[in-house]
Amino acid sequence: MAGKKTGGTVTGDILVNGLPRDPSFFRIAGYCEQFDSHNEKSSVREAVRFAAMMRLPPKITSNAEEVERRVTRTLEQLGLIRLQHDLIGSVGTGGISQEARKKVTIAVELIGEPRILFLDEPTTGLDSAAALSVMDCIVTLSRQMATLCTVHQPSEELISMFNFMCLLKPGGKTTYFGPLSSLAEHFRSVGLPPYREGDNLADYAIQCAKTTALPSGEAVDLQKVWGESKAGKVTAGHLEKGIASAEAKAAWEKEREILVPNGHFKVLAPFGLQFRLLLSRFVANLLRSPDIWFGRLFSQILMSFIIGTCFFQLGDGQLDTQNRISCLFLTVQFVMGSGALKLPGIFLERSVVFRERQSSMYGIEAYYLARWVHDVPLWIIENFIFVVMVYFICGLTSIDSYARFGLFYLLVLLTAQLGFSLAELVALLSPTRATAYAVQGLVSTLFSLFSGFLIAKSLMPEPWRWAYYVSPNRYPLTAGIQNEMRGATFTCEETQRLPGPAMGCPGELASAATVCPIACGEQLLVGLGVEQTASDETLNFGLIAVYIVGFKILGYFAFRYLQHIKR
Repeated sequence: MAGKKTGGTVTGDILVNGLPRDPSFFRIAGYCEQFDSHNEKSSVREAVRFAAMMRLPPKITSNAEEVERRVTRTLEQLGLIRLQHDLIGSVGTGGISQEARKKVTIAVELIGEPRILFLDEPTTGLDSAAALSVMDCIVTLSRQMATLCTVHQPSEELISMFNFMCLLKPGGKTTYFGPLSSLAEHFRSVGLPPYREGDNLADYAIQCAKTTALPSGEAVDLQKVWGESKAGKVTAGHLEKGIASAEAKAAWEKEREILVPNGHFKVLAPFGLQFRLLLSRFVANLLRSPDIWFGRLFSQILMSFIIGTCFFQLGDGQLDTQNRISCLFLTVQFVMGSGALKLPGIFLERSVVFRERQSSMYGIEAYYLARWVHDVPLWIIENFIFVVMVYFICGLTSIDSYARFGLFYLLVLLTAQLGFSLAELVALLSPTRATAYAVQGLVSTLFSLFSGFLIAKSLMPEPWRWAYYVSPNRYPLTAGIQNEMRGATFTCEETQRLPGPAMGCPGELASAATVCPIACGEQLLVGLGVEQTASDETLNFGLIAVYIVGFKILGYFAFRYLQHIKR
């Protein structure tokens, strides 16, 4: 009925005020999920304010004082005002209690001023006292709006809070619908054992719903019995002629055109506001998660130290030519692999994003853009630290002074984005975290294998040659080699010199009888099958950017059209 089901098949007609349910219904309905899903790093007040800014009309959200007044009223109504500045947290990380977290779930729906509120098993995971407290709040809300609540095996205190009950037997078939006070009499009249005073009415109702035979042994179909009862026939008559009057239908038809003009549903908050609020939340999450940004900075420093000390102050000898390429290969591998650090955060957000998208709080474009932009400052800083340490500890090329350093920094920045974009795409395509890690490991291995370092292009079997051109790792590695080797010269020991003509490298004598195996960077590039000109290097930078944009576009469509959470 709430329109939140994403799995299975729904049959029959769902009417709102006598008319087929359309997108306008979601403007007046609130839905509280069974399991609480909130941004762990937000405070209670921030979560409710975020929902208010996203769900209330612009004429209200443009007045900051009015928004704060409504947020305060909602928090007071649910008894959350003393916890308003506490972080929500989760069961695993701590934070507020389960009871308070459930009330926050109600609050973020209530702030949107719904006329009907659906609650899916709001007492799940709560002890008896907490369940009673939450139900007290729901009873209070039921005096202001229509409230529909599902509950499994409630206690005697909880069941007594309900006015009407719809009792379903296995298979989702109705065995009773009506006032709670008439339930026991209905089943007694059918021939089932009478309800005993002092017993839990909910337990009695569940026991009756499971019954397939009377005490006499006669088979009984409680769904059929209900349909043939007086109350069942009255209900069927109401449904047949329609619950809503002609006046109510006409009024609703006019109102839903106002709520959703021309049937086109859109998020109430303008794009700029959506982006600003989402960006602020992402930044706050990052600042409140020192383990994340410290871990990323530490990994960059540690890895740059390891690479730097393994390839300390490379010279211009023959062995140094291969060591320089190995250094660049490890750099590309690490920077590309660091994209896997994105995976836990994406899966942690998945249930929160599912709920907020289902509630039409914001558009996909605003969320997708904010998630990318918020990480840019840390991305720039951490990669700058990495580049400075690797470049100068390893003693990479000093040709063209700082120009080559700048190109190397740009290369690492783009490579990091390439790794992040690939990991993000894998996560958005994967139904589970385990699947994402498996796929990420597989594609990282394959892309590394065909990058041109472990197997030179000329040595690749012809049927696999295409993989060299497809591998995204190939382009940053090639660009790095071009940046490092163009214009570089190398020396060799007398014992390393080989007979043969000069290769045309700078400083070589055309008449020399012996030459160094590798006298210049251009000679090495030719041997590797790598293009030599600056324009070729620019092309590789451009192809890296193309891959980033391509992965981002594919990720966007995966985010829009794939729904891994089923309800």
